[in-house]
Amino acid sequence: MTFGKHALGLCLVLASCGGGVPALGLAGCATRGPERVVTQTVDVPVPVHCHPVLGPEPDYADSDAALKAAPDDVHWVADLLKGRLQRIQRDVEKSAALTACE
Repeated sequence: MTFGKHALGLCLVLASCGGGVPALGLAGCATRGPERVVTQTVDVPVPVHCHPVLGPEPDYADSDAALKAAPDDVHWVADLLKGRLQRIQRDVEKSAALTACE
């Protein structure tokens, strides 16, 4: 009985895949071991929208109307200093509110 030159190659493939039964032999060649699954936890900072609750802007002592209404230079300078201190205090409040968001 002659099978031809391709039959010899097929027999070698079946033999190397581990089987005399062709279907099991070919299925054995295609299988691999179980894949390794690795789970990792990665800490990534996620931006969160923060809307700090601040009261309304105060009526600053150095507003245009207040400075125009100052009776003299001493009161005018005093109003400027009061307005500056009010703005510094407002900035402290804003900074504290934004720091609380982080």
